[in-house]
Amino acid sequence: MKVIITESQMNNTIEKLIRRVSKDVVSVNFDEKQQAYVDDKIKGISYYDKTIIRVVLDPHNILGGNIHHVDSTKYTTLRKEIQKALKGFMNIDITKFKSPYDIEFYVIGTTRV
Repeated sequence: MKVIITESQMNNTIEKLIRRVSKDVVSVNFDEKQQAYVDDKIKGISYYDKTIIRVVLDPHNILGGNIHHVDSTKYTTLRKEIQKALKGFMNIDITKFKSPYDIEFYVIGTTRV
């Protein structure tokens, strides 16, 4: 049996799933962008739509300050846990080529004076 859900329902489910994985998650936002790739069939560049899952973390419980984009390698364990949850629960594999989803991490830091 197939169940049809809207994009907003899908995003809400993904957000709840990510919030269950880590207690440091402050917010989860979704942005659409076009991703380019080299297509051998047409011998040129093609594009596809990708949803970027922006995860904002507050590991130091600051709840204020600047938001800094961080390299995903600093949060490899969290990224793998989220990947495992998305693949197991929603059959979304963000490691595949041309995956419709990707994850970016942002961390709340202290405000510099």
